[in-house]
Amino acid sequence: MPKQPPKYNPQSNNLVLRGTIWHARMDVPSDARNAFDPPRKVLCKSLRTGDSHEAKKRARHQLSAWWQKIDTFRASRKSTDEWHMEVAGKVANLTELTDKLFADVVLRGDPNPADQLIDLGLDGVREKWLEHPVLNHVYRHIVQAGRYSEDDSIRAPALWLSVETDPVKRLRMLLSVLKETFLDLYPDRTTTEKNQAAFIVEDPTSYKPKSPITKKLQEEFKAHLLLKVKASSVTSYTLKLQTFSEWLTASGKPITFLSVAEFLNATSDNANTRRSYVSALSKFHKWALKYSPQYSSQFSANDKPFAEHEHDDRGDGKGDKWKVFTKEEVEKLHAEAAKNEDTDLADLIMLAAYSGCRISELAKLRVSLVTIADNQPYSFRVEDAKSKAGNREIPIHSALLPMFRKRLAAPYTPNEFLFPGPDRLTGNLRIPVLSERFTKLKKSQGFTDLHCFHSIRKTTTSELLQKGVNPDYIPFIIGHATGKLTFDVYTDGISMDQKVEAISKLSFNFSTNS
Repeated sequence: MPKQPPKYNPQSNNLVLRGTIWHARMDVPSDARNAFDPPRKVLCKSLRTGDSHEAKKRARHQLSAWWQKIDTFRASRKSTDEWHMEVAGKVANLTELTDKLFADVVLRGDPNPADQLIDLGLDGVREKWLEHPVLNHVYRHIVQAGRYSEDDSIRAPALWLSVETDPVKRLRMLLSVLKETFLDLYPDRTTTEKNQAAFIVEDPTSYKPKSPITKKLQEEFKAHLLLKVKASSVTSYTLKLQTFSEWLTASGKPITFLSVAEFLNATSDNANTRRSYVSALSKFHKWALKYSPQYSSQFSANDKPFAEHEHDDRGDGKGDKWKVFTKEEVEKLHAEAAKNEDTDLADLIMLAAYSGCRISELAKLRVSLVTIADNQPYSFRVEDAKSKAGNREIPIHSALLPMFRKRLAAPYTPNEFLFPGPDRLTGNLRIPVLSERFTKLKKSQGFTDLHCFHSIRKTTTSELLQKGVNPDYIPFIIGHATGKLTFDVYTDGISMDQKVEAISKLSFNFSTNS
């Protein structure tokens, strides 16, 4: 009687009845077949029971054990990009070594390994080639290719080598086996992965590695930071990490000391900016080594690509400081923004000049923080500032009244911010688009990284001093600690009337249609 096909339980394709005994069955995903020894396409195991209810319980345990083995295998398996990077590195190294071997044989007269293989056979050259940096690979490739080929002649390379009489061509034939069979050494990789890798084998320089700092890893690091540091710092760190990751992908560079140095040189000449990047990237590197198996598989604790980078320190040795814009330069930047019809940026520049606020403080400014007196905007509060001294109330200069009326009448997002940007506060860069537009604007006017939006804050401070404002008043306006115990600890600072008098001394030539 012909063998009956397995009977499947219609409620589960993982149970099969063979005779009177139930078996657990599972189709193994193609990428996980090498998790089992020998590699398996289908797994099947007797559950040693004819009771269907008991079989279901036992099948759950068996399937769980199989999936646990698959998950462990997948976790240890290199990602596609990691493997492609490995392929590129190995092929490039082998190409260099084979070129040297070819030169040694042809130019220096060393023994021709192709002749050795014909004379001694595959088993005969095994010991002779064992320690050779190239020929041991040739031996392994021939053996591996023989396992996966239906052509018996592959297993007897002396036969196909003997067809060629020219010793140089014969050597080329022998060494070509490295590239032709290279991917056979990776039977666990998918067909798609191998097809992509075939181009890399042909030309290792064509491979451009993706950044190992994946978006998923960036999100995990961000979640870690949210438990450790202020939201403003989280935003700063994650944006720097994203910038570096995008640079790695675009440049095709691995993470090394030299590539990090190249990135820093391409990003900024400013020592403080460079240090902030190094600090953020170092924090990520230290965290990823501990918590990301994929990342730590590429690096060790001894790898320090972000350590000991040099910066061009000047002056007091603390690094480059932001340079101050002159009053005329701020007016020029405002005029250019207005000329470009960038009203948001023009208003932001004007508000910074008349208040001395940081861009992060202006980003958080919303309707509820503005005080109205006699039906006019009178002042605004800065909350959740960079420091305790930064939390303050600032009078609104008369030149700002038209702009405030306009923005209070049409605020942005449900939280009613005065400037456009995401609704949710994410720290210093709630308004990254405006920040980026300012960077483009100042560069178009010939300013370097030594000038930034923060430089306007210094302009305001300089103008207050030059207009004769008491130096002890200025920290309470711009949100700095005075450094004097009496002021910082035992008083609430200067009065609002004193602030109004000080702010009123500021004067800029801002032409506006607000």
